[in-house]
Amino acid sequence: MNTRDFGRLLKRARQAAGFRTQQELAERLGVDRSTVGAWETGRQYPQRFIGAIENLLGRLDAFDEPRLDPETERRISSLTDEQRDYLIDRLTALREAEESRQRRA
Repeated sequence: MNTRDFGRLLKRARQAAGFRTQQELAERLGVDRSTVGAWETGRQYPQRFIGAIENLLGRLDAFDEPRLDPETERRISSLTDEQRDYLIDRLTALREAEESRQRRA
């Protein structure tokens, strides 16, 4: 797994575990918020902290999504990091809104 894939999984696992911010996770792990940010963007790999991260969040590979078709993968890979993060945030918000509507129904 490359560092970018790891970062994507870490962010997804952090959010699923209820850590809304990088700061919250950083405090639990005893690191700086910028360190978690570097992990999530794939600039660094948390070799020393893998055990602590998985103890806190669970196995990160459990948060890996099914593979997309090659054309969709190509389109996504052409996005900038900012565009990709925006897309993920929007899709997450849409999913949460749909889940909320379903709970109210």
